[in-house]
Amino acid sequence: MSNRMTELILVDINEKMEAKNRQERRNAGRALKRDLNKEEKKALQQTRSPVLSVILTAIFGSLGMLVTSIPIAILFFFLNFFLYLFAVAYLDVYGFVLVRAVNVIIAYFLAKNRNKNIENMRNKHRHNLKKLGWDIHNK
Repeated sequence: MSNRMTELILVDINEKMEAKNRQERRNAGRALKRDLNKEEKKALQQTRSPVLSVILTAIFGSLGMLVTSIPIAILFFFLNFFLYLFAVAYLDVYGFVLVRAVNVIIAYFLAKNRNKNIENMRNKHRHNLKKLGWDIHNK
């Protein structure tokens, strides 16, 4: 029992020291990326080119969406299987083109929305990140 208590006390002391070190790094303007909160990390992400997303989606189908959004690309990868079956059965080759066009449109708007969210986070945290020593102008 005392061994478990000692372990809990050591873990607690370690967490407090890590929090203190994190705060000292933030105050000194040399915060590590792991010291940033979720929104600040999002502000440091690179934007995605909607044109690149459209080209890759047009060529590779839903796998081209991996550039923009991994979960949605995986969802569309499986969803497109059924959409292609249905569309080709009823619309022949035009069904394939129709489903691919819908994927391209969705990929474009995903990239635009992602870029807008990143810009909003940059504008919100620009001053704080600059104070911490992060340059977000060249991303």
